[in-house]
Amino acid sequence: MGDADEKHDASGPQGSIEDALKLAARGTAIALVGALLFAAFDFVARVLVARNASQAEYGAFSISLALLNILTTAACLGLHEGAPRFIAFSRGRGERRESSIILASLQLTLAAGALCSLSLFLLAGPLAEALHSPPAVLRTFAAAVPFAVSVEMLVALFRGFDRVEERFYFRDLLMGVLKVSLVAAAAALGFLWMVAAYSLAIVLTALAFSAYAVRKLRVLTREARAVEASGRERLASGVKHELLRFSLPLLVASVAGIAILRADTLLLGYLRAAEEAGLYNAAHPLAQLLKICLDSMAFIYTPIAAQLLSRNRVRELRQYYVVLTKWVFLATFPPAMLVLLFPRAVLSLIFGGGYASADGALRILVAGMLLHVLLGPNGATLIAIGGTRPYMLYTLAGAALNLALNVALIPEFGIVGAAVASTAAVCTTNALTSLQIFRTHRVHPFAARFMKPAAVSAVATLALFPLFLNVAATPLTLLIFLLSFYVTCGICTLVVSFDENDMIVLLELAGNVGIKPRTLEKILKIKR
Repeated sequence: MGDADEKHDASGPQGSIEDALKLAARGTAIALVGALLFAAFDFVARVLVARNASQAEYGAFSISLALLNILTTAACLGLHEGAPRFIAFSRGRGERRESSIILASLQLTLAAGALCSLSLFLLAGPLAEALHSPPAVLRTFAAAVPFAVSVEMLVALFRGFDRVEERFYFRDLLMGVLKVSLVAAAAALGFLWMVAAYSLAIVLTALAFSAYAVRKLRVLTREARAVEASGRERLASGVKHELLRFSLPLLVASVAGIAILRADTLLLGYLRAAEEAGLYNAAHPLAQLLKICLDSMAFIYTPIAAQLLSRNRVRELRQYYVVLTKWVFLATFPPAMLVLLFPRAVLSLIFGGGYASADGALRILVAGMLLHVLLGPNGATLIAIGGTRPYMLYTLAGAALNLALNVALIPEFGIVGAAVASTAAVCTTNALTSLQIFRTHRVHPFAARFMKPAAVSAVATLALFPLFLNVAATPLTLLIFLLSFYVTCGICTLVVSFDENDMIVLLELAGNVGIKPRTLEKILKIKR
């Protein structure tokens, strides 16, 4: 193993909460930049499809993409969440089972991915008729399923080693560049060519990532050179059963979670029309962007939390949870307010004036995402604790509520009914999950050092809104409004709640962008 890899592998939370916060800040910064790139590239690819196809064709594209995401999640068997937790526990306790966990995870998920791909290909005809989509679109996405599974699983396996760089370079950057460039090149050829280009981007990314992972995972795994291949195979066989027992509830939860996100799109296509599914899929991705900071933090949070729990450092976990939730919420609040207050302008600028009528649905979806961010990484914490069964039950409850409300509301209220159903499901699942981690480990975000700046920032931000009421909503004015929100939230945080842990996070983030820690300390006039 090389020196760099030894250093990285030793960078887990072995010492104080300060070590965990530094690692979390660095990992979150990389993951956030990557997630922003991924979202931006995917958004551009979607916009290219939307602007070079009819609303019905874009609706068919959205429906088929939803099926691809559902099948990819199903084929991961919950191991995209379970495997990182197992690897982190193995590292934290010195069990040296990482190679066996990797081997077992890949064997299980790649087999499941091939089965899901074949099933979608064979059932493309009847599914296309039911969902008002061309069968060729479904078959094209079916071919991409195993490759999408391999990308997700390789990202998850590196995540178990506290590594975010691989996700950044392959899933976020390479796949994003390929999606935009290939879809743009295919735009002049027609709709089906754009679908093929989108799928090809996934395939090429999976091939490049796999070639890299074959070497890198062997380097990261300490036991790889010490255990014979036959020994690893026998150990992997035993690990499979353990992984599946832990992760199958996560599979159910993941599919239910995807159903909460995608059922509204599918049911809009079935109960109303593909045009409304296309309209809704302008509002829905925008709202999902608001949890990008939370998802980025949760990516590195889960393995660190698992290692803390493997050493029974629960008190530090509670402190860690509050600090990170505070920073993520304050980073998310300004863009959420921008979308809540100017939904028509945001939709028109991004998708075109034809999508502005989705503003009511967008407001409802944003409200749900804001609550989700406020409660912090509750799902990741429950998984790290080992509560996969309650996590499954709570997600199933949300999915059932989502399905029932969609069926009841979509026929009469269309995209607004779909937004209400999705938001109700998200709020229910998050409330139940947060109650569970509080009941078992007293983990929650509602400490004064978080709630005080959040409340003050909300009041101050709303006070700024009247200044922009009579101003034309152009890209420049919206940018000024967003920056004003960020400045307001930053000042409120510094004035009412800024402590030593906040300074640790801020200094680590500053170091990642080239600002010297001493310079920042002088600016803030705070001595550590």
